[in-house]
Amino acid sequence: MPDILEFRHSVVHPTQLHAWPHASSPGFMLGGRFRVLLRLDPAIDCTRYEYRQFIKGTCTAQRGHFNGPVGPATWVADGPEIDRASAFSIPGGLHAHTFHEDGIVQNGHTSRFGHRSSNATVEEGVEDRYSPRQRDGSTYHLTDTYGIKDVTRVVGTRVRLHLHFEGRVIDRQNHDAVVNTIQWAVRGEDIITA
Repeated sequence: MPDILEFRHSVVHPTQLHAWPHASSPGFMLGGRFRVLLRLDPAIDCTRYEYRQFIKGTCTAQRGHFNGPVGPATWVADGPEIDRASAFSIPGGLHAHTFHEDGIVQNGHTSRFGHRSSNATVEEGVEDRYSPRQRDGSTYHLTDTYGIKDVTRVVGTRVRLHLHFEGRVIDRQNHDAVVNTIQWAVRGEDIITA
């Protein structure tokens, strides 16, 4: 489409397990961070186009223990995999097979990515804005941190994450018709060892 000069995603931090929210914290996060860039031709009426992001996938946790030195080769499951989709604060929840519009539910407020009517956001690990102006800017920047977070690390817990994302450019003047899409997936699996 000639109105779209560039539309891509890139990995900022690959999926990995780490202490959360700080290196010395008792919690964990299995996740990463990516960026999306959408550049429209500045000669057109850019207000007609907006970005939308959709997500689907699975996340599980399974308790276990180590028979010998700590490592994947000595890990033994103590029970079944438990669905952890409810740990995601996504509008409509995380579903294995159905895309839902991505966003954040926090303190009873829902925000979704790419809506020009929302305030531009530029914070640590999160960017959701059009430039040079939110209402009619020709460039959209998104930085999104994804993953599962838990306030407690239980040694021997195996966590698995598999998410699919779809970015869409919609034409607001044409009943929100989808004019372009990109898709990508992120995976991660790790065992809490300390």
